[in-house]
Amino acid sequence: TETCLRIHGYVRYDATGGDRVYARTPGDLDRDTWGKLARATLRFSTASETELGTLKTYVETRFQWADGNDSGSTGTLRF
Repeated sequence: TETCLRIHGYVRYDATGGDRVYARTPGDLDRDTWGKLARATLRFSTASETELGTLKTYVETRFQWADGNDSGSTGTLRF
């Protein structure tokens, strides 16, 4: 049998700079900060012909990392 395999996705990186957006006191607004966010998606799909028709599969994984600079938390990695 023949199987068609497709692998695709994307990678995104955002970098921001400036004052803290979520500062609680006016003194915190004077601090220059850098914020970083990375996001990636990886997708796999297959298609095979069977006696009953085309059998398709699809898998998608998502990853995101944020440094937590503006939210006051530490960096996080999400799957």
